[in-house]
Amino acid sequence: MESTLSLNTWKRFVNEGALESSRLNDIIVKSWHRCKSADVNPYLDKGRSILRNEAFHSRKQMNSLFLETALPHLERIRQSAADLGMVALLIDPEGYILSITGNRLTLNEARKINFVEGACWTEKEVGTNAIGTALQTEEPIMITGTEHYSIASHQWSCSAAPVRNDEGNLIGIINISCPVNRAHPYTLGMVTSIAYTIERELSIRMHKDEIELVHASMNFVDSKQLLLLCNYKEVIVGASKTVRECIPKWSGLQLNTIVQQGFRIVMEVPVISKRHGHSIGKIIYLSEEAHHNQTTTQIPAQSFSFKGEAG
Repeated sequence: MESTLSLNTWKRFVNEGALESSRLNDIIVKSWHRCKSADVNPYLDKGRSILRNEAFHSRKQMNSLFLETALPHLERIRQSAADLGMVALLIDPEGYILSITGNRLTLNEARKINFVEGACWTEKEVGTNAIGTALQTEEPIMITGTEHYSIASHQWSCSAAPVRNDEGNLIGIINISCPVNRAHPYTLGMVTSIAYTIERELSIRMHKDEIELVHASMNFVDSKQLLLLCNYKEVIVGASKTVRECIPKWSGLQLNTIVQQGFRIVMEVPVISKRHGHSIGKIIYLSEEAHHNQTTTQIPAQSFSFKGEAG
């Protein structure tokens, strides 16, 4: 259980703004000051913002890659988390809880403070907490009891770690929470390890997508049409013979760089992966006619599906 000293430290700060920083982790000290500056209510007893129905479904769709990659890892620890009285969560880069699973009794307690799917759990919403503070610092952190800024989380211990993509951009948070009397330091190591595993899996998937795209370009490599193949970052990874003759140094250029060289986008066709069924890039049909009022035609995703290599 939390000590009286720790509770008194919190009370003194929220009432007077005074803080003996040596008694707290520096990351938490900075977070408390951010919360006070942002006028976060320290006496908030539950989360305030919760996405429902279509808004929540759209949020999950926006983060489908993160969910698909991370959910199997949560499923692997679900029983262990349940046995230990814990819950495991996935959170998007804006602080919305996308998934929560684990101990039934702990889930019931979580509902009392609106710690549920669709809830926003940032520092600005609920004060210093592992999820919101990890989003701010992009570093793993464990926050327990009255280290939380708002009373909503005073009876909880939470460990969170960021998950980044290959470009180093944060794409989500993995978090494990439990009642404060079940807190254990190993949960921080657990979430950090899982986050690293998810990052490696994402990196491998991106690499395989690139290889699949390059193989897809073989379908039109000798075409006389003006065709480009670009990845999800709109970087060119393939081009038809006609484009290669016009722009010898095409590989690795951004799509908009090509367009600025006197071309117009006529149509975009998504390339769908045969491995996981999602778009991994697109084929761009070009014209040399430079019109100022250019229009881009999107056609259904199933229009081009990579069938794999022969053999």
